[in-house]
Amino acid sequence: MDPHERRATVRRRVAAAIGAVLLAAAIALGIAGVVVYTGGSDLGLLLLVAALALLTAGAGLVVSAVRSAADRPR
Repeated sequence: MDPHERRATVRRRVAAAIGAVLLAAAIALGIAGVVVYTGGSDLGLLLLVAALALLTAGAGLVVSAVRSAADRPR
């Protein structure tokens, strides 16, 4: 494995790890948003919007890493 392949592998792993953390944060914010909104506060909607943004970013990073790994010849 040459240095370029190693760097690409590290980049894919880091992107997947960051994406996983963002997805976990999105799930936590989504749950908090639902709980707060059912309690009667409009702050819950803001939390749900933030969760949607994190979900989109995290899923994008994970999909990008998976596609990059799939395109790589073995």
